[in-house]
Amino acid sequence: MEMYYYHSIQNKNSKNDADQESTQKTIPLISYQPYHMDPVSSLLQGNSYLLAERIECLKGQIRARQDLQNSHIYDILDKICDVDSRIMNLDNLWGMRFDPVISKERQGLESELAGLEREERHLQAMSWSDISRLYLMLKETALEYVAAKQQEEFTNM
Repeated sequence: MEMYYYHSIQNKNSKNDADQESTQKTIPLISYQPYHMDPVSSLLQGNSYLLAERIECLKGQIRARQDLQNSHIYDILDKICDVDSRIMNLDNLWGMRFDPVISKERQGLESELAGLEREERHLQAMSWSDISRLYLMLKETALEYVAAKQQEEFTNM
């Protein structure tokens, strides 16, 4: 069954109401075929759409967290290289190797190096657990999406 929506066109040049009625035309604008979908199907279709959006969002979050992790680890590795090169520069001072000031400076740099390595390990562990949690959420959402799509196909039969 087709339904038509009508729009009236009136002659703007007419002076009285009788002229307006005679010049008024009704023409069809839109031929509209109503789509009959039961509420369960529309709900399931909306659910699968929302789940697909959530999957894309989770993928984006995983990529963003991996990029953030890589940039932080790069910064830490840069600091480690800097401290390591400063330790090597102290080792190149042969005549002053046993000077108490130099040995104290070296101990401070080695302590800083150990702290940076601890920070790198901690950051990698925290990032790994966060990204693993997101992958788990992605897996659960993907399973829900597949189930919703199967349910949607079943109701459309």
